[in-house]
Parts: sequence; structure tokens; C-alpha cells
Amino acid sequence: MAQLKVTPKVNWGRKILLVALGLALLGNYLRGTQLPVDVSGLSPLILFRISQLGVGLATIKILFIDANSWRFKAGFLAMSLFLYYVGSNAHLLDIFFYFVILVAAKDEDYRWLLRCYLIEVAVIMLSLALLTFGGILNDMTMVRPGGTLRMSFGSVTPSDFAAHVFHWLVAYFCYRNFKLSWIEYLVSLVATWGVFRFTGTRLDLILMAVTLVLAVSYPKLKKLINCLDGWSLGAIMLVYLGFNLAINYLFTPEWTWFRRVDELLSHRLTYGQLALQKPLTLFGRYFRENGNGKFNPHQPYFFIDSSFVRLLAMQGILLFTCFVIMLIFLAWRFKAERTYSLLLGLGLVLLSAAIDHHLWELSYNFIFLASLTDNQHFIVKRK
Repeated sequence: MAQLKVTPKVNWGRKILLVALGLALLGNYLRGTQLPVDVSGLSPLILFRISQLGVGLATIKILFIDANSWRFKAGFLAMSLFLYYVGSNAHLLDIFFYFVILVAAKDEDYRWLLRCYLIEVAVIMLSLALLTFGGILNDMTMVRPGGTLRMSFGSVTPSDFAAHVFHWLVAYFCYRNFKLSWIEYLVSLVATWGVFRFTGTRLDLILMAVTLVLAVSYPKLKKLINCLDGWSLGAIMLVYLGFNLAINYLFTPEWTWFRRVDELLSHRLTYGQLALQKPLTLFGRYFRENGNGKFNPHQPYFFIDSSFVRLLAMQGILLFTCFVIMLIFLAWRFKAERTYSLLLGLGLVLLSAAIDHHLWELSYNFIFLASLTDNQHFIVKRK
């Protein structure tokens, strides 16, 4: 008798998730580029709708395809409404979008999501760079004191492009479990040098250099992490968050060392302090910003670069508290599961969040999506 062939069951949930993720990521990335300015008919609203479509598909997956209990669905809807309300107050919906994709990714293999991110972001970065060199897009160039030309390669600012490259490297190193070949190290070194050479972003140069050092030191770092428990790691993150908020709030320009740190950070402490001096709210508030990406010379410059200050000042005490709880949970989970590469990725993202505002943008930080996913591939086996 001929054997019957069993046709593998199509995983529609994963297919919908990848499409949803791709759309949400695409809209998020392109809104921070010159495309809406230089390409007629491609407005920021259209790109926003692309992200909305991805979030809508993810919501359908959560409510109608995944085998979630009615309590889980009710909790998801309640949290979504809260995040949407807080985001609307601050005119920032990135956290709401991120949360929906995060929940839709529950129990999925995190490697699939990383592959989608790595491929899509790489294609977008290279395409925008080619469009810029071809003259189709205007490159948002800037000049530092001394005449150093900084290029953005299609992004709104040079620092945005550098941040994209940094987060892409972190995601790739996590995908490879921080175990790289000499060719991968060489390419990473060239990319780090190239980003600094053409964008002039000193802080991202430091972050990418730290990433390479951690990759080289990964075998020893695993032993160090083994000596700590999840709660200790969570406590370290709390101290780090507290320090970041304190240094912004207590900034005193009359003190020489404070002033030098502020200059090194491109006056991030100055504007962070201005934000924290405003009354903090429970559910967030709107700040009118005037930054390099959309600079109006008739108004004074003001932009909150620190993601931590931004979250507390613009999206409120309650959401900031939820963020702290999430960080403790992630530290505990990554340590308990021995997914040390994801733990290092989380640490690098938090280092970057102190100086940039991209913490809740899907096209930058990708590590939070590992909150509820299947992370077995990244587990360090016990000897």
C-alpha cells in the first residue's frame, strides 16, 4: 500500500504576524526619512496608515486567530485603550503600536521576527542610500564646527541613520548569539568606522564600539552573568534609570564637570532638565518640540533626546511605572531562561536610550518583542 503524505498545516498566525510586522516597521522607518518631503503623493499620513494597517492585522491575529482566553483578550483591549489614550495626550503612538505587535508575537519563534527585521531594515537602508546618491532624495547634511560634513543617507538626521545602524548591529549580534566569525567582526568594524566617518555621530561610535567589545568578551560575560540573579539585574537597571533621570534633573551649568558632560552629550542635559522642570502628569502631556529634523529657525531649539526623560515627561508617571515593571520582568526572564545574548541586547538598547528617543520605534529597538516570544534558540546550555 502506498503511504499517505501528510501535508504540513499552514501557520496562518505566523504569516499574518510577519506581514503585520513588516507593514508596521515599514511605516515607522519611512516616516523618519526624506521620502515624505521629496516624493510627491507620499505624505506622512499615508506612511502612518501603513503602520496602522500592520497594527490592525496584528489585532485581528490576537482576537480571532490565536487561542487566547477571553480574559487575555479583555486585558489586551484594556491595555491598548490605556496606551492609545496616553499616546494621544503626548501625540506619540509608537508605544501603542509596539505593544500590539508585541502581544501578537506571543509564543512565536523570536528568530522569525529577527530575520524579518534584519532583512527589511537592511533593504530600506541600502535603498535610501542609493536614492540619495542618485539624487532622487535630498540628503539632510549638517556641518559640525570645524567644517566636518555629516550625511543622513535619506534619514531625517545623520544621528537617526547612525542609530538605525547601531540597532541593526545589536539585532544581528543577538541573532548570532554574540558568536561571530572573523569576517563578521571585520564587516562590523568597517561599518562602525563608516558610520562615524560619514555621519560624525560620536555617541553612536561609542555604542557600536561597546557592542563589539561585548561580542569579543561574551564567553567571560556569561560567567559574570551567572553570578547574578534576575532581581540583581533588575536592581542594576533601576539604578541606571534613576541615575539618568537624576543627572538631567540636577544638571547645574555653573559646575564645570556638569557643563562638560552636557557639551559632550550635545546639550541633552539642558533640554532634559527643561522637560523635567515642567509638572509631571499621570497620563502624559504634549511638548511642542523644535529639533533638527523639523527645525524652525523662528523658534528656539527644543528637543527631548533621552527616551527615559521623554517617557516620564511626555507620557506620564503611570506609563513610566509600567515600563520599569517591564524592564524588571525582562531582566528576570532573560536570566532565568539563560538567554544571555538577549540580556546583552537589552543592556545595549538601554545605553542607547539615554541619548536617543527611538526606544519605542519598531524600526530601531527590536529587543522588547522578545518579551513573550519563544526564545529557545538563544538559551545558553548548562555545562
